[in-house]
This record gives sequence, C-alpha cells and structure tokens, in this order.
Amino acid sequence: MIGVGNLLAEALKCADLLQEKSITTRVISWHTVKPIDDSLLSELFASFAKIIVLEEHGYAGGVGSSLLEWGSRQGVDLRKLKCFAGADQFLSACGNQQQAREFLGLTANKIVPQLLEWL
Repeated sequence: MIGVGNLLAEALKCADLLQEKSITTRVISWHTVKPIDDSLLSELFASFAKIIVLEEHGYAGGVGSSLLEWGSRQGVDLRKLKCFAGADQFLSACGNQQQAREFLGLTANKIVPQLLEWL
C-alpha cells in the first residue's frame, strides 16, 4: 500500500483495519510524483499480488497515473494496481480536510470495504 503525502496516515489506518481481518500489508510512504523509484516499483510488482495507491491528487496526473505509465513501459501486470484518489470534480462545499476526504471517499473506513471486495 502506497500512501502519498499526508494520506500516509489513512494508509496506516487501512493497514490496521486489514490486519484485524488477518490481511497483512506493507505500507510505503511516497512523497512525490517525480522522480519515479524504478527499483522500488520493480520490487513491489515482483513481490506483491496487489498494490494500492492512496492519494489526494486527482486520478489524472497523480501518483497512480504515474505508476500506470511506468508499468505500461515496464510491461508489468497493471491489474495488480488499484488507485484511490480524488474524483475529477469540484468540491462544492467548504469544510476541513477530513470533510473533503469523507466526501471523496478517501478515508480508511470507506477504502477498506472496497479493498476487501477486490482482494
């Protein structure tokens, strides 16, 4: 599981919730879209059946998008990758970051049920 920037905390919460279901994870802190860490990604795609990206960026142009482009060039199995990011839409209400995450579905309580279906 790759937590991007300040969504690392949500990735760690997801890992804890998955651990309660006897599903172990490795959580990686990814702090930037570029440069891409080729060796780390090669290791992850070779070692894990599933790779999850959690980010507050939009799907297009974010880390998930960057990993899809990298994976396409490398010829890895991109079916292993699932991205959670902001939808391509404007937030129409004011609030704090946690409220925005709730609205966008970027909280552990909203992500984990989707992961359990996917796993």
